[in-house]
Amino acid sequence: MKLIYLSPSDQTDNRYAYGNTTEAAQCRKIADACEAALKRNGFSVINNQKSNVYDRVRESNEKKADLHVCIHTNAFNGTVSGTRMFTFDLKGEGYKAANTIFNVLAPLTPGKSENIKTADFYEIMYTNAPCVYIECEFHDVAAVAKWIIEHTKEIGEAIAQGICKYYGVTFNEGKTESQNSLVKTYKVVAGDTLWEIAQNHGTTVDTLARLNNIKDPNKISVGQIIKLPTATTAPTTNDDKEKVLEEDGLWGRDTTKYTQKLFGTPVDGIVSNQLNSCKEYLPNMLAVSWEFMNIAKGGSPMVNKLQTLVGANPDGYAGIDTIMKLQVFLQNLGLYSGKIDGIAGNQTVRGWQMYLNLKL
Repeated sequence: MKLIYLSPSDQTDNRYAYGNTTEAAQCRKIADACEAALKRNGFSVINNQKSNVYDRVRESNEKKADLHVCIHTNAFNGTVSGTRMFTFDLKGEGYKAANTIFNVLAPLTPGKSENIKTADFYEIMYTNAPCVYIECEFHDVAAVAKWIIEHTKEIGEAIAQGICKYYGVTFNEGKTESQNSLVKTYKVVAGDTLWEIAQNHGTTVDTLARLNNIKDPNKISVGQIIKLPTATTAPTTNDDKEKVLEEDGLWGRDTTKYTQKLFGTPVDGIVSNQLNSCKEYLPNMLAVSWEFMNIAKGGSPMVNKLQTLVGANPDGYAGIDTIMKLQVFLQNLGLYSGKIDGIAGNQTVRGWQMYLNLKL
């Protein structure tokens, strides 16, 4: 029985950009979920949430841990996001373990993940066991911080699944017999999109993509079997359907994807080719979803469609005129009551999210 040593962050001073919480609080939740999943799969686990890193290294070595896993979230400049992992070198067992964990966790997280790198962090350098140092995501980006808070269990499960793969253990998801009997599948037919399948079965694109290991949600094939979540629901009507998008006033990947779906443009969660000069009018547009540059490159097809809808010049760039027209459009629908100032703040974005929930 392999002994896995979990070392979640103890950094209580690292505040999240969303949710009035800290790196330590959320990483402990991730570690708890990871511990439960590992024990369910036959591993022994030490989950040290109290000692400093020096005592943790000492305990890991004394207990002869087989793998030492550090669990953190990251911060940089408030715009970068994605999973990062570090090991002692790029050829040993630590790297091999990191690679299997990365291949499970990175597709789950919302940002752009980078390759595994070496580092000289204390735990990496001084544990006898192979060490994997995980920066799950970036907590200084509001939308990503929110995602971390809402997905600590999934993150912990993903880390555990990666560890199982490293040791050649078939991952037990922990379903009961009654839950397994509820597992359903759907066979893709011509004209289907993952979005439509998700909507028809009361779930989300992200959930289906994760459950089926689909890297590109825009690419599914006729005849493909899609596994559905156990807690499936019947398709809803317009009268009783639940909101599909959180109305939080932050324009991130989900808001972009739903907007792209509404307009029939490619669904990738990215508002492309926006000018840096427009940033001052877009304070609530999150960098994980908005691509800014200095040189005009034709703008965004999605923004072009939005401009056409609200009566703005359809040049593909979300500038002050576009935002003002959007505000007037939402105001006429009773979804916005703020100033017509051309600034897409919380109230403007929330109004658009409300509109999307009404339309989709």
